[in-house]
Amino acid sequence: MPRSSSVPCTIKVKNGTQTVMLLLLESNTFSELKIHLLKAIRDTWVNQSAAASAENGISIPEPSFATIQHTAGIEKHGEEDDKIATVLPGLDEIHVASPLDTADLSKGWKEISNDNASSIIGSLGISDGSVLAYRIGDEENDFGVEFPSLDEDNDD
Repeated sequence: MPRSSSVPCTIKVKNGTQTVMLLLLESNTFSELKIHLLKAIRDTWVNQSAAASAENGISIPEPSFATIQHTAGIEKHGEEDDKIATVLPGLDEIHVASPLDTADLSKGWKEISNDNASSIIGSLGISDGSVLAYRIGDEENDFGVEFPSLDEDNDD
């Protein structure tokens, strides 16, 4: 039975060991997918400034993705480096990819071009249960998705 256009589909977007679950309509555009992904990243972003950690006397865990610091126009002076706040990524810094082989995600990813910003995600092959990858920052980086290994010995 065909899926109703008003029923949201679940899309998994992975980076490292992190998976973000998005509920979108197949009639949403690729740009809207990136906006929802960015909102989810911003809602769960961990501030990694050492000043914030020391001030609260707690250890903040590292996120599974690289933090981005924009320091243009800011002079660094020794301890001042720790007080530079982490700036969250912008929409143009989010890159999304689809798997080369949906049956074997370890085969790699093909970036979805920003030229598809106004394309309906359903027309890009993104539907309920789709798995995508994302990265933040440079186009030179690959989509570093990590998968659990079943090779570990279980002594139970």
